[in-house]
Amino acid sequence: SRFLSRIDTRGYVNAKSFMTGLVLQKRAENKSSKEEKEENSIHNHDIFLSYSHEDKEMAIKVAEKLEYFGAKVWFDSSSLVGSDLYDQIILEKISTCQRFVPLLSSTTAMTQRGYFRKEWSLALEELKFRLGSPYIAPICIDNVDINLPLIPKEFREAHLLKMQSDDFDV
Repeated sequence: SRFLSRIDTRGYVNAKSFMTGLVLQKRAENKSSKEEKEENSIHNHDIFLSYSHEDKEMAIKVAEKLEYFGAKVWFDSSSLVGSDLYDQIILEKISTCQRFVPLLSSTTAMTQRGYFRKEWSLALEELKFRLGSPYIAPICIDNVDINLPLIPKEFREAHLLKMQSDDFDV
């Protein structure tokens, strides 16, 4: 009897009431699990936006357009505060996002040093674990020559979207 007291036992009149009970129980579990994950999760984003700080104004415009289409966008200037552990948070965001979106520009193609380079490096490492999924989705925000040596080949090989294209208009 002690064993049975630990099991949730119920009597059902028929198969339909049994299935209804299972479905309702599963929905309640999923709902509470989902709510708990949303409250406790810091992984709640679709896109990690990487950019050079010289391109911050364009990064904000890109983020607004992506959010208009329903994406949850994460980027440092809107999501980090002074006391945050930047490297740790950025590594976690890059490894948990659905898409890593580097903004390619004349600035990023010519700048050898910048924090965005570290983000790019982390994303290229993460790409090794994604096994062919469309993880990297670069956006060109000006007339940058993507064949310049400071633009990673993985970015050139991905489907590039141009900010000025009709596809990107809201």
